[in-house]
Amino acid sequence: MKKRTKIITSIFVIAIAIFGVIFYQTFYASHRNIATEKPELSIVAKQLQNGYAENFEKANALYADKVIEVKGSLTAIETSSIVLNDAVQVDFLSNITLDIKVGENMTVKGRCVGYDDLLELVRLDQAIILTNK
Repeated sequence: MKKRTKIITSIFVIAIAIFGVIFYQTFYASHRNIATEKPELSIVAKQLQNGYAENFEKANALYADKVIEVKGSLTAIETSSIVLNDAVQVDFLSNITLDIKVGENMTVKGRCVGYDDLLELVRLDQAIILTNK
């Protein structure tokens, strides 16, 4: 009987240890640094929006949670976000400090988080400005 109790106790302790490791790795994993990641593709803002509007599932498989580079003309500026070609909303981690103006062409890099069908905008977050002209 003692041998059986030791085996059950050992299995229980091992199961708790495995659960603890999985829990720690899931909830305390290091965050991605989008600024240092290489973009998986480069696309024009309107083309990205059209892809989502035409076939949401296909576009989501291609772009969602991927680091992409988007080119377009600046159509709106907010404190910590911009809009390119009235098609892509780009959110930054901090407030915008560059001197940028509506109408300028620019390239940004960020993580695609999906499509907002209410506003009809593709959303990028953790973005950085690569070029502006």
